[in-house]
Amino acid sequence: MNSAAIREARQHLTKLCCGSPLLVRTNEQEGQGDLQICICSVDEELESLVWVEKEGAGRQRQAPIANIVDLKEEPSIQGLILTLKNGPSEADLSQMTLICATAEDLVPWREGLLFLVGMQRLGMMGLPHAPTSASVPAPKATKVPIIRHQPPSPSPSPSASKAKSSAPTTRASPGAAAAAAAAAAKAA
Repeated sequence: MNSAAIREARQHLTKLCCGSPLLVRTNEQEGQGDLQICICSVDEELESLVWVEKEGAGRQRQAPIANIVDLKEEPSIQGLILTLKNGPSEADLSQMTLICATAEDLVPWREGLLFLVGMQRLGMMGLPHAPTSASVPAPKATKVPIIRHQPPSPSPSPSASKAKSSAPTTRASPGAAAAAAAAAAKAA
């Protein structure tokens, strides 16, 4: 995965974490189901799709990304049809439709969810299907040399310390974690 693709995936995941209003149809049977206006997002851990109803009781619901077994684009409605696994049997499947207001709104949802489902299937990003500690042997113990802390060097002039303290700080976004995971996938 090149840096442009990583940057693009990061942008899509950031939009998904921020959330957006979508029409959502759940528990479809033969394509029938009520459409709800919802604010949809992906949680900060990038593990669950979350939607909050804007009408009625305002319930918040979620589905683990690991439960998405299929994702299809439906261009006629500018939406995605997700097939979700709800239990151990093949009969325990349901569909969920996410309908976007515009084709431009659809792109981050399609690309972001495809990325997350793909990463989950590869067992990356700490998603539920990643190997657990029970399935991965513990690394062998190795001796690591102890490095002693060196005393601080003479203090810099007051103007230098002021320049250091005024440097802007940045906070990593959820997309940065995904980009790091993608880079790790490339290295592996």
